[in-house]
Amino acid sequence: MSEPYDVALKKFGEPTELIVYQGDHHAYTRPKRAIDRIVRICEWFARYGGQPFTDDSAAGYPSQR
Repeated sequence: MSEPYDVALKKFGEPTELIVYQGDHHAYTRPKRAIDRIVRICEWFARYGGQPFTDDSAAGYPSQR
């Protein structure tokens, strides 16, 4: 159901990026996908939502990206 929102935002010229993890719906079945989601959310908040993400408690953890 996210596709209509993505289309509407693009129609109004808003920056948007829709990420679809094939085979997953509202639950993430693979840890790498859950980590990727959290990283993307933190990057979004750093870009649009105020304070940058500076928590380094997972430093050295293998990155998905």
